[in-house]
Amino acid sequence: MIEDVTVTIERGLWYAATPTTVASTLVGNHAGSLSTSTAVGGDTSSLYVLQLSLAAGATTGHRYIVGYRSKVAGGTNYASLGRKEAESQTNGTDTTDAADATASAGNKVECTFATGTLATRLSGTGIPYGVHRVFARMKITGTQVATVNVKYQDTDQTGAVYKANSSTPVSSTSWLVYDLGVVRYFENSIAISVDDSLTGVWALDASGTPAAGNLDIDWLYFMPTEGYITASGFTMVGSSTDTTTTYLYITNVTNRPVAQCFRGLTYAELSPLTYTLSLDPPQGNGCLYWLAGVDSGSVFDVKPEAFAVVTLTSYPRYLMPSVV
Repeated sequence: MIEDVTVTIERGLWYAATPTTVASTLVGNHAGSLSTSTAVGGDTSSLYVLQLSLAAGATTGHRYIVGYRSKVAGGTNYASLGRKEAESQTNGTDTTDAADATASAGNKVECTFATGTLATRLSGTGIPYGVHRVFARMKITGTQVATVNVKYQDTDQTGAVYKANSSTPVSSTSWLVYDLGVVRYFENSIAISVDDSLTGVWALDASGTPAAGNLDIDWLYFMPTEGYITASGFTMVGSSTDTTTTYLYITNVTNRPVAQCFRGLTYAELSPLTYTLSLDPPQGNGCLYWLAGVDSGSVFDVKPEAFAVVTLTSYPRYLMPSVV
């Protein structure tokens, strides 16, 4: 006769039935960022819905790149990544600030290549610890073909040796956004355990042909990779009406990460997407970063506009149901 039976029932975490909007903007810059206005709650990482669209007046969009940096992982400066306007950085060899109505904030930095050999053309500071992907909006004039790379280090103290990424050719006379690779600040460093407000330095090196034209630099963008999403293969038309707006909808509420593009409030797939998705917001505050751009094949640009509509909604998860 069986006298005792032990039954174990396993279930998932409890989560709130009513979501909380933790970040939202209706007029975000297309190369923008947004800190959470409400902290992500719960006992563990949150389920979420990230909704992206464009307001009326925007250039039609085809690609989104989104990053997320949490305060718990990013420390004091979790919200200080994003767009670094070239004219606000330190100019190097043969570079000067110049007005340009087609550039972000109406200004750019231009490099004349009076000295054509590889040299530092632009540099900056203030990049918090972590692994970030660097993008730069650039173009050339004339027949110039510039070779560009980003280099970085935790410090610019005497004796510092920069780590340099692979070079990228720039040969288009139209503004394009170039992927300059990944930078890693204070990786495996004991310094952050002592002071999580420490920041690193970067420089943009370039070579070119003297008298062949300039290299124009609009901005550099440091995208965190703690949470990282890329999506393309859609046509996003800006609109002020819900029924005619194209939405990019990214969520893990379905118990698996999924991205979908739909029009209006039908939630029916509008077009198949090509996407990568890694986002798991932990408790506490965080910051969203994004590039909303146009994409025609192998070229990508982010217009100097402010029509990005971004909303992050959280479904906190709990160990016990009494909290829900």
